[in-house]
This record gives sequence, structure tokens and C-alpha cells, in this order.
Amino acid sequence: MEIKNIINELSEFQIKIIKEINEPTYIQTHKMVKPKNPVFFPACIYVGYVSELPDEIDPRFLANLICIEDVPLSDQILVNENMNLYLVPKGTNQFNILNKIADIMIDEAVLTSSMQRILNALYENKGLQSIVDVASEVFENPLFINDTSFKILAMSRDYTFKNQTLEEEKDLGFVHKANLQAMKRDGLISEKLNSTRSIITSKRADVDENWLFSSVKIQGIAVANIAIVDNVRPFRQIDYELLERFTQIVAIEMEKNEFYKENLGVMYSYLLNDLLSEKKINKRNLQQRLDILDWKIYDWFKIIVVTDSKEEMTQEKMDHIPRQMKRIIADCHWVVYKRKLVFFVSRPHKDTLSKEDQEAVRTFLKSNGLIAGVSQSFNSLLDSAYYYKQAFRSADVGAFVRNDDVLFDYNEMISLYASQLLLKRNEINDFTPECIKVIKQHDEEKGTELLPTLESYLQYVGDPVSAALDLNIHRNTLLYRINKIKDLTGIDLDNGDIRFNIQLYFKLLEYLKGKWK
Repeated sequence: MEIKNIINELSEFQIKIIKEINEPTYIQTHKMVKPKNPVFFPACIYVGYVSELPDEIDPRFLANLICIEDVPLSDQILVNENMNLYLVPKGTNQFNILNKIADIMIDEAVLTSSMQRILNALYENKGLQSIVDVASEVFENPLFINDTSFKILAMSRDYTFKNQTLEEEKDLGFVHKANLQAMKRDGLISEKLNSTRSIITSKRADVDENWLFSSVKIQGIAVANIAIVDNVRPFRQIDYELLERFTQIVAIEMEKNEFYKENLGVMYSYLLNDLLSEKKINKRNLQQRLDILDWKIYDWFKIIVVTDSKEEMTQEKMDHIPRQMKRIIADCHWVVYKRKLVFFVSRPHKDTLSKEDQEAVRTFLKSNGLIAGVSQSFNSLLDSAYYYKQAFRSADVGAFVRNDDVLFDYNEMISLYASQLLLKRNEINDFTPECIKVIKQHDEEKGTELLPTLESYLQYVGDPVSAALDLNIHRNTLLYRINKIKDLTGIDLDNGDIRFNIQLYFKLLEYLKGKWK
């Protein structure tokens, strides 16, 4: 048990904190201080008198001490930093403290044992009623679970209730009208119960009953209520903490069937995470895991990395996006990896995403302030880490250069990614051909537009009509300008190396302009 929890339970003794270490300290047992002994067991809390402490405490071992202040503390004791030290007033009975600690630790043992029984019932996977049956034995009182329409989902049936309305609920299957009215009267319907995380207590004076209520929430939404009545014995203090933990167990049981049905992707997430993190997986191991998951895969794959266009993705978006993406791209699987959503798509053909798929994804991304990168197609899941990097780089570069779009294919981003790498260690002047410098100078001096003309001409290879349309000029004007460029520079635009060098410059320029869009 954590020492701070023990100290909180001992508040009646007017405990004063003298020293506490920063790390949590877990206590397994308690003892009286052995006079003048300098060594203490780190998992034990000791109770004694200040006068019984040694001149110095061995700093190699953590000391947890509650001392009655019969004499002042010595400076040598206070020098020790490896110590949790608490003082209580002079005249406090040492055995009262020890007995109280014993009671606290017994309660903790009971709590731990009780929760283990309830967890075992959860793991047996026999349903909510089975868990309730075990919980009734643990609480030693009957309990009820109803949904928000007051239908009883499970209840303790092996009890004879003093209150006849509770007996009738065994056959009704719903909360009795009289009990509903009592809950409304005490403010236990909706507003009071569902708006708090705490346990609510209620006393039914008309039938001499005390109740504990707790609201079961899934994703912050109230889905059910738990009620316990003191039909057999009065409530203990431990029942409150036990009910808080039991409420979480009920939430897991109520959520899990729907969870596995609607969010099957989580079952794949362990495998997908291993693939992305480049853990060693051989073909045989991969196939075994695919067979266990019953994942039907095809010959070709693509990876899509989805992230927020402006900031780190919120948990709300991470919960919302996969459901929508699975509607757009059937049979895709996903995982959260490095705070990004990574989708795996498998298809029997290399053209993994149709134009319709891409447009649907693009529309969804735009409406939610998202961007995505798409890898090249690949045909082995063992290569997933490599193609994940492609998709991530596509999104990173695309968002920088082309902020008028949201979906970036690696095939279209290769030259821009290369530009990013080149410009990390170089200036654009290092890649500017001599002919470009001549053309730029001419444009600046004469007010011409030869440089953009050359860019469009090379972009639309062998199609001067399209190049002219792109520049909004006549085809003859385009050809005139190209001839002017040739006269100025003497370049041979039929030479592949020359064309490559010029187009590389234009790609680097396109990347740099991304900063200013």
C-alpha cells in the first residue's frame, strides 16, 4: 500500500510531515521502532518515539517512520534525505497508531483479494450476471445494475429482500415504480448521479435502507447505474473504494463485446505496430499471426499516414477518423503510431486506391483539417516500415509545398522530397545552371517572362499547346520565347542532361516557394 494513503488514513493522529521522498513508497508491513537501530526495512513503516531513534540513520536504506515527539529531533537525523518522516504530538498512544495501521492494511488486503475475485469473474467471460454474482459475495450485500432506461441488466437473486418492491423486481426485470420515485426524490436520476465520478449515498427512511449508487460510463457517457443496498450488513468504509473499482470492471464488461465488434482494428494494432517499428518478423511468423487474426490479404498494399495539418492530432480526432476512413476504404486496418494514424490497404491489383477512393478521402480530409501521405504500392507486409516512411515523407513535404491540397502520393512527391534533402545542406545557387542565371538577368533587365516560359515548356514535353495554355499565351508566342532563350544561352533543349539540370532547379525553387504560400 502506498505510504501516502496510509498517512491520509491516520489523520486523526494530527500527523505532521517532516520529510517525504519524491518517489512513491509501497508498504508491506509495520513494526515498532527498535531503539537505536540505524537500519530500517524499506517496505515497512515503523512507529516509535523520537527518543528511540539512533543518532544517525543509515542512508543506504529507505526509512519510513512515524514518531511520537517526546524529545526534539536531532540535526543528524534531518540530514538524511532517504527518509519518510512523520511526527505525532507528545502523549499519543503508540499502540493506537499500530492498531490503526493494522486495520488499514487488513482493509487493503481485503480490497486486493476482493478485486482479484471480481477480475477472475471478468476473465472467465461468462457475462455480466456472473460478475454480479461474485460481487454480491464480495460486498456481502445484494446489488443491481440497470441501464439508462431502468431495465435491470443483472441483479443479486439469491437474497430475500426486506423491501417487497425489490422482490418484485426479480420478475419485473425493471426498476420498480416506487423505487424510481424514491430515486427521483433524492435526485439520483440523471443530474446528480451521472454528473459525478463519486459514490452517492442515499437513505430510504420509509423502508429503513441505505444505498450506494455509482454511474457506469463509457467514453464519458453514462450507460448504466450500479446500486447496492445494506440488506445484510451495514456498509464498511472499504465498500466505497471497492465500488469505484467494481464500476470500472462493469464498464469494461459492457464495452468489450461492442468494442471487439466495431473496433476490430485494435486486434491488428499489435502486429501493425511491430511491422512499422521494424521488429524482426519472418515470413512464417507473419503468416501465423495473419491466420490467427483471420486477416484476408491480397497481393498488393498501400500505406496511408493521416495527421493534422496544423498541430498534434487530438484524441477526439483519433477516435473519429478510423471509423470514417473504414467507411470510405473498405477492409482497411489501422494503428496509432508515433501520434499519427497509419492505415493499411490491401487489394488484388496494384492500383490499390481508385480515383473514387482518392476523391472520397480527399473530401474527408479537407472537411476535418487533415492531411495524408500515400506510399507506393508494395507486395510484402514485411516491407511496411520502408513504405510507411514514404507515406510520412509524402505528407510532410506535400503539406510544406502544396498547401492547396491534402492528399499527397509519394510518386508525385519524389522530386520534392529529393529537393528537401538537397536543400538541407546546400543553397539553391549550388544547383543553378549558367543558362538560368542568364535568363533571370534578361527578365530583370527587360521585363520579360522567359523563365516561367521555359518551366512550362519543359513541364509539357512535346506539347507546346498545353504549355501555352498554362501560361495563357498563344502557341506562337511560346515558340518565339523558346527561340529567344536558345539565342540568349545557346542551350540544347533536346539534351537530356541539360533538361534534367534545369528541371532540378525548378523543383528546388518549387520547394522553397512552399515557405511563402
